[in-house]
Parts: sequence; C-alpha cells; structure tokens
Amino acid sequence: MRKTILLAICAVALLNGCASNDLEKKCSETVARSDCPAGTAGKMMSEYDNDLSGMDDQRCRVRGPVGSEAYLQCRREVRRDRRN
Repeated sequence: MRKTILLAICAVALLNGCASNDLEKKCSETVARSDCPAGTAGKMMSEYDNDLSGMDDQRCRVRGPVGSEAYLQCRREVRRDRRN
C-alpha cells in the first residue's frame, strides 16, 4: 500500500515537471493568448476577449457608422470601462 502511494506521488511529481516549456506555462495562466491550444486558460481568455470586442463593436455601431466621431467616442468609453 505504501509503495503504491509513493509511486503515485512520484508519478505526479514527474508529470508536473513535464510542462516545462514556456508556452505550456503561459497557456495555463489566465492571460489571453491566441497561440495557445484549444481548451487552455489562455485560449479561453483570448476567445472571451474576442467575443467582448465583437459585442462592443455592435453596441457602438448603434451610435454611428464605423469611423464616425460617435462610434470612436463609444469605443473609447468601452475601453476605459473595461480597464476599471
């Protein structure tokens, strides 16, 4: 029984060391990265950011056509609000 537990602990320690390349480490963080594989925290955050950007764009298009002063003002407000 003790050997099984010790073997399991060694296996977990060994597998944790396998995720040693920088991309794997960065993709496990919740920072948006489009170059991460699907299903990782980095990729999910990147997709979430893209979804928000699309929704923000649609919301601002209601105020005016793309490039208009009203549209640009809306995008600045959204960007400011997202930072806070």
